[in-house]
Amino acid sequence: MRPRVLVAAICALALVAGCGIMERRLAIRNCRFSLKGVRPSGIDLGGVRFLVTIGIRNPNDIETVLDGFDADFFLNGRRIVQGSHPVKVSIPPGESRDVPLEIAAPYGGIADLVDIIRSGSYKDYRLAGQAYFDTVAGRFSFPVEIAGKFP
Repeated sequence: MRPRVLVAAICALALVAGCGIMERRLAIRNCRFSLKGVRPSGIDLGGVRFLVTIGIRNPNDIETVLDGFDADFFLNGRRIVQGSHPVKVSIPPGESRDVPLEIAAPYGGIADLVDIIRSGSYKDYRLAGQAYFDTVAGRFSFPVEIAGKFP
């Protein structure tokens, strides 16, 4: 009889702990995402690399966790680059974290980028991606979109 009680107690404890972990992961859906900056970070044989900084604000009353992020970056409606941030980021309640997103523009897409920059008009940007959170049931994602204008 005692082993059954012990097993039941362990299962109940694991379930309660699992709910807390899941709650922290799901809280990422309430966070506010913003574009903080874009700057060139290098050139290699594959193309031009950029560092895009994404700001994430946690309005929740619990810590939340982002387990990964993939995104495409568009200028004036044209997809210019794509990138990802595979590293886990913890964001305390009421705080913000900047997440660096390394993206690469292949040389074939540089002509589009140069045309947009040379146009001299305001540049509409859009970052469309997926934020990931891991659970015991697997990896889940939800869409994130950030849009605006560069002066």
